[in-house]
Amino acid sequence: MSALPYFVMYILSFPCGFISDYGLKNNWFSINTCRKVSNSIGEYGPALALIALCHAPAGDVTQAVGLLTLVVGLNAGHLSGFMLVHIDMAPNFAGTMMGITTFFANIVSIIAPLVAGIILEDEYDFEQWRLVFYVTSGIYVVTNTIFIIFGTSARQPWNEPSDADDAESRPDPKLGTRHVQVLFLFLALAICFSMRVNMSMAIVAMTEDDIDGSFDWSMQTQSYVLTSFLWGYIVLQIPSGALEARYGAKVLLMLCIFVNSGISLTIPSVAHKARWTGLCFCRVVQGLAQGCLFTSTHSLVSRWIPIHEMGVLGSVVYGTFLGTSMQLLVSGFIIQHFGWPTIFYVNGTCGTVWFVFYSYYGSDSPQKSNLISTEEKQYIQASMQIFEESKLKNTPWKKILTCCPFYALLTSHCGHNWGFWTLITELPTYMNDVLGVHITQNGLLLAIPYMTLYLLSFPFGFMTDLAMKHNWCSISACRKICNSIGEFGPAIMLIVLCQVPAGHVTLTVAMLSGVVGLSAGHLTGIWLTHIDMTPNFAGSVMGITNFFANITGIIAPLVAGAVIADEVRH
Repeated sequence: MSALPYFVMYILSFPCGFISDYGLKNNWFSINTCRKVSNSIGEYGPALALIALCHAPAGDVTQAVGLLTLVVGLNAGHLSGFMLVHIDMAPNFAGTMMGITTFFANIVSIIAPLVAGIILEDEYDFEQWRLVFYVTSGIYVVTNTIFIIFGTSARQPWNEPSDADDAESRPDPKLGTRHVQVLFLFLALAICFSMRVNMSMAIVAMTEDDIDGSFDWSMQTQSYVLTSFLWGYIVLQIPSGALEARYGAKVLLMLCIFVNSGISLTIPSVAHKARWTGLCFCRVVQGLAQGCLFTSTHSLVSRWIPIHEMGVLGSVVYGTFLGTSMQLLVSGFIIQHFGWPTIFYVNGTCGTVWFVFYSYYGSDSPQKSNLISTEEKQYIQASMQIFEESKLKNTPWKKILTCCPFYALLTSHCGHNWGFWTLITELPTYMNDVLGVHITQNGLLLAIPYMTLYLLSFPFGFMTDLAMKHNWCSISACRKICNSIGEFGPAIMLIVLCQVPAGHVTLTVAMLSGVVGLSAGHLTGIWLTHIDMTPNFAGSVMGITNFFANITGIIAPLVAGAVIADEVRH
């Protein structure tokens, strides 16, 4: 059941991306409007679903799973919302911007579970869970509202312009090497996110009293284990832009997967020998290795994906929630039949296979690829007005840090991470202890919201691209609308979730699917705003915002853990 929300999010990301691209291609609206609409679906939608979940009857598993599926699934909106804004703002620095925003977003991600842990003094108390959902819903609404008001997808003046003027129009190669790169990037993010969330499912089995060899860990200790990944993750967010510029995005991405795969294979033995402290160390190292993940990915996206394909292909790349949903979906089955250590063995093996193939087929840019055709290379270059390999550029840190729209982008990123990490770390426990869902069904039901998010990301991307192509709205308006859907939507859904009677599983999952699914607005909202503002420094900007967003992600689960003292009491 835990996998169901993420599976729905994965599915929804495709229509979101398709609609965004189609809308931009046919000029139905501007890029700015497209991104904001998508992000609003991915933020306001989950907020509404969470509110509904709060009012779902206690014990109604079906209703709860339905709402949870909405909470997670609607997060697909942010894939064609703020995720792509990094590239819209400054495609030349999309990787740097992504590194910055990811740094702060992951600080938020560390904080979110901690806050949840503080609130959840009794993890079985349905009222305390309602408070966690209300707080998460409010953060969705506030951060997306700031993004709508101050965010923009307009190309920033500090993004170095190309010397090329009007490029000759060239035919659009339907399939090519860029699609292979998109596939590799999608798989890389899916594998990395699987390794991020696998502990959320494994820890349920690791701490079960009726399982031999289980660990007697308190909720606070579990919060440390669940957030330790983010302790390492935030370290390299800001310097990741400089590392990417020096060593190349491909090298950093390969190193990330290699380290995470190796650590994943050793986690079971470390957990038994070194207990929770050794486990935390392993997760910190994994987080440290993933510190350059989004910076590298954003840089590669800004070099490989043409502007008018950004919505759909960007949604594919950032459809990380398919990995999340599949991880949750299969984890319950794996735990029941093979034991929790097998989860980590499977993840490590998948990462190793990816590493081998990408080392040959991957490339930093079309200019460096030996596999791309001349026609496709010219098509990508003409779209981006890039005709030679860019020289190393000095990141304009002062201009980035004094840019008002950048802080709007940062705020939205932090809000998204608070909601995401609260849900991803606490929902398996909520499903198991409050709703009484068995571990096997738990993974299935929780996959629904994230699959909803993935599916919604595609219509967001399609509509975004279509609107910008037909000039229906500006890039800035498009991004703000998408982000509003991705922030206000989840906030409203969270408020509704709080009114769902305890025990109504179906309604709860439905509301959660709305909370998560509407977050798809982020993908064409704040994510692309990094690239809109400064494509030359998108990686650096992403590093800054991701740093603070992940501080929020650390706090949120800790707050939840502190609030929920009794996981079961209704």
